[in-house]
Amino acid sequence: MNKIAAAFVLLTPLSLGCLPGVSKSPTRDRSGIPMEPFAIDPDPEPLNTSCLTSPLNGCDESKTLADGIRAMTNLHNLQMKEVDASLRSLSVLLNRADDIPSLRVTAPRLNTRSWVDPDATYPAPLELRMETERGLNRMGADSIDTLVDALIALEQQADTHRSSWNALIDLYPAGLVLPDSVTIERQYTRVHAALQHRSFKFSVPKHLGKKYIKRNVEPWVAVASHVITVPGMRYKAVGEHRQELPPALTVSGKGPFVISETPNARAKWEYNSFVKPSDACKQLRGELRFVRADKAVPLRASFARTSNGGSR
Repeated sequence: MNKIAAAFVLLTPLSLGCLPGVSKSPTRDRSGIPMEPFAIDPDPEPLNTSCLTSPLNGCDESKTLADGIRAMTNLHNLQMKEVDASLRSLSVLLNRADDIPSLRVTAPRLNTRSWVDPDATYPAPLELRMETERGLNRMGADSIDTLVDALIALEQQADTHRSSWNALIDLYPAGLVLPDSVTIERQYTRVHAALQHRSFKFSVPKHLGKKYIKRNVEPWVAVASHVITVPGMRYKAVGEHRQELPPALTVSGKGPFVISETPNARAKWEYNSFVKPSDACKQLRGELRFVRADKAVPLRASFARTSNGGSR
């Protein structure tokens, strides 16, 4: 029995783990100071939903804004297309060519009492008289009616477009921010058309007004001259006077724009050319020619038939 007890005593310490463990020396740095390891945090616990709100408001409002921008942009494009077509038709009318007013040039008889020097020059008067009817009558028989119809259509179109735009934009939140391209093109400016018998006022997009509301036809210029005939030149000018005539229609401005019809009028201009006494012996006479203000007066010449040794 003693042998069994002894065996139990020897086995008990091993089964209970009471033997001391082997201790490890702490890590030291190069100077020999012990270095303690950093503590390692445990793994974080997984996040779990603890509270969830209901869906936030705003989706409907965002859709409304997008719908509003799309609707206003579509209406804008449609209106710009309609105004473009109307102003293109107006431009054709504004640029119709005009006829020359009725004019008469008079060259009074020369007063030769003061002529004492054959090499000197002396005044020779010219008188130019003009009578012109209202400008639109000079631009074609139907110009009055067609221009009035075009201006009435633009006046009504401007009112309709403004009402349609305001009615649609009122359906969406105030201050709706539209694309920059739409905002720029919706900069409107005034048009004042003053005809002899009535006037019109309306608004157009400024960029379209600059494109179409202008007149590219230069006014007529009357050239009153004293001319003589010399060998090789039947119409040699010895005195020339330019007089710009009233245009049938004037279009001015880059926004606002002004369209003005010239009313019927009469006018008289007097000039003096300076001629030599010898010019009076060369069929001295008055002549009237017409040219657009941006054109040079064409030269006029005559050619004499001469012999070149028997051949023509």
